[in-house]
Amino acid sequence: MSHDSSVTSLVTKGSEATRIKMLPLITEIIPKIEDNSELMLVLTEQLGLLADYIGPQKYLPLLLYTLELAATNDEAAVRDKTVESMSRVASKFDESQYTSELLPLLMKWSKGQAYTSKVTAAGLIPLLYSHVNAQRKELLYKVYNQFYKDEVPIVRKAAVASFAEIASMIETSRLKKNFMPILKKLIVDNQELVRVAATEMAGKVIASHKNKEINEALLPLMKQAAEEKRMWRLRFTLAETISSIAGDITKSEVDGFLLNWICDLLGDSEPEVRTQALLSLPKVAKRCSISLLVEKVFPMLKTRLIKDISEHVRIALATAICKLTSYLFKADPKYLEELILPLGVELAGNERSKAKLALFRGALKAVQVFSQEQVEWYIIPLLVAVVKEKQWRIRAEVATYIFKLAKKLDARTFQEKLMPLFLELLSDPVYQVRLETTENLRKLGEALGPLWLEEQVLSKMDEFKKSTSYLMRMNLLFFVVKLKNTLQPQFIANKILPAILLLKNDPVPNVRFNVAKCIEELMPILPGKLLKNDMLLVLQSLLNDSDFDVTYFAKRAIESTKINTS
Repeated sequence: MSHDSSVTSLVTKGSEATRIKMLPLITEIIPKIEDNSELMLVLTEQLGLLADYIGPQKYLPLLLYTLELAATNDEAAVRDKTVESMSRVASKFDESQYTSELLPLLMKWSKGQAYTSKVTAAGLIPLLYSHVNAQRKELLYKVYNQFYKDEVPIVRKAAVASFAEIASMIETSRLKKNFMPILKKLIVDNQELVRVAATEMAGKVIASHKNKEINEALLPLMKQAAEEKRMWRLRFTLAETISSIAGDITKSEVDGFLLNWICDLLGDSEPEVRTQALLSLPKVAKRCSISLLVEKVFPMLKTRLIKDISEHVRIALATAICKLTSYLFKADPKYLEELILPLGVELAGNERSKAKLALFRGALKAVQVFSQEQVEWYIIPLLVAVVKEKQWRIRAEVATYIFKLAKKLDARTFQEKLMPLFLELLSDPVYQVRLETTENLRKLGEALGPLWLEEQVLSKMDEFKKSTSYLMRMNLLFFVVKLKNTLQPQFIANKILPAILLLKNDPVPNVRFNVAKCIEELMPILPGKLLKNDMLLVLQSLLNDSDFDVTYFAKRAIESTKINTS
């Protein structure tokens, strides 16, 4: 059942019929299908969409009463969708209806015996918070206090999640007085799912309030997560949270807490935790004292993580050191030679391709800080290693990056070190790689001039036309068409057309009909009427070919030529 068609079917009946006939029917249906989570998800979503069609504002509560039947469903996804639909309905309320309609539902569910009703009630707290007065906010605080003490961990987690959504709206004084004691207990809860949620929430509180007293209270508590050996998901969450709060605390707090956490997490027993710690490292590094970063973190990168058995960890390491390159270079150029490049060289020598590729991509983003000498020593060998990868997309990327590196090298070095690699990619077995390389060759030709480009074309032309692979012979034709506007017309006439004409008798029909297509493309730029007439004779000879496709494209080329010259 599509959303649009189901809503339309109700709308066509009119808002009155929807209220009088459809909602009672849905109310009867829900208890019968409550065990079918897929149907319940669709139905609860549809009920939320009906807020636009139910009629005058006074009838909106009817949808709430119907959605109430799904609010205690055993499936978390159904309950979440119910709260989402209630939020959609409530967005149409006037301010008084939040208090008169939604608040009573929350209070009713908060007193329910089933944990499901309490979880749904917790989900409504953020929806109500900004729409009720101070007196009723006190009521919400009491409900929250009730939930965080609940014996069911899922209810406590739901309380944490609801608080996280309103943390930025709570006054700092209120937060310190009423919520900090609660958060301190939740962050050391005996259930992992609660502690994970509380650690995330602590990060959001720090980020939203930027208050010294709050930081002093929460950071030591969060430190316990790094030391918790039984709960790897908690340590992973802390590794994620570190990057989100690094910019919201003081440098001394980063040095005193976050840097030590990073060191603990980089040495974690779980590869997922080490990976996330590495991904968070650049943000922490840019906020901490560089001397401490060099003293504490880089020894771990050099001695342990560079040799990590997890490829995911090594990929994250490659990403991290590339992101640190520009920052450390600006701090002191010596760090590039002493810290970054030795790590990069060792990673580049790794036999696993993904870490090498991550290093390659990251290094090229930071290439502006490398000298020409460093590009020769480190980046070019990395390119040579990466271009041998089996994945064709990687080789296509190399073609693009060679073009970008041309700006960092003098003409001699580029021609000697990179051009052979570039020309080799023109013969790649994958068409898309050849296409990307040809396009980048065209760009280089525009930058370095037509004479330089002609030299490169000549160096490949003989190889293409004499190849035993018909794909390579066709590549000559594609190659010329792609470069036609960058090469000089006289060069095309004198050097390229003779090679093309040799292919009109190729034994493979695909090559012959691409000759016709190539001539069609070149005709408008060929110099002299006599030469164009010669090309027309070639096309007319192809009209007698035994292959249907060859005659078709030859005929099309002739007709196109007549139109362009008429």
